[in-house]
Amino acid sequence: MTIVEEKHLHDQTHITSFVEEIANQFSSENPFVLIFEIIAYLNNNLTQRVDNKTDVFRNRTAEQILKDGYATGCTEVLPVANLREVNGFRDTPE
Repeated sequence: MTIVEEKHLHDQTHITSFVEEIANQFSSENPFVLIFEIIAYLNNNLTQRVDNKTDVFRNRTAEQILKDGYATGCTEVLPVANLREVNGFRDTPE
């Protein structure tokens, strides 16, 4: 991964106050249950859209995906990673 790609990924996964506010709604300290809480939230708040996929796919931040209310593909799972991280569970060690 190049430095530019790493910076872009960091920008996409940056935890904003908006993401943190949503993440604070989840209460489970059990990582397994937490994932199901997050998936339920996303299922109720995101739709699948492909009409503008070439314009936005892999180009939006987690906050933008959540605010837009739709995902364009499976790699747009940034909100899951962000919401887990705010709750103390990282995908990779620091």
